[in-house]
Amino acid sequence: MVFSSTAFLFLFLPLILTISFLLKKELRNIFILCCSLFFYVWGENILVLVMMGSICVNYIVGILISVAQKRENENCKNKSRVLIFRDSYTTELIQFISLHFTEVIYVNERYSDDLINKINPDIVVSCKVEKYMSLL
Repeated sequence: MVFSSTAFLFLFLPLILTISFLLKKELRNIFILCCSLFFYVWGENILVLVMMGSICVNYIVGILISVAQKRENENCKNKSRVLIFRDSYTTELIQFISLHFTEVIYVNERYSDDLINKINPDIVVSCKVEKYMSLL
């Protein structure tokens, strides 16, 4: 099956979209993943193994990237410990922020009181792009 086929456009796609909107939010990604793999099995069986390998590698790399990054600067006069909840918007600021504090911990996740209590920083900063302000 290809994306421009009538079976995909008038059967597969509407059915999958309808079911995915009816599912709970937590199950949608797994459902879409399974449907995508089914779609590719229908078209080319052997390439699904390559796709599953790529999915696993990307998932593991994503987890490794999202783990907290910690930068220390022993020569800094400011002895504050900073916790920054960040997204990709602040990537370019990391090198500048790290110069001005003794310890900066960058976390790629939502604001979390539990994490703040665990790390116990002097300063907490939440850097989010405007479109994510509703998540704060």
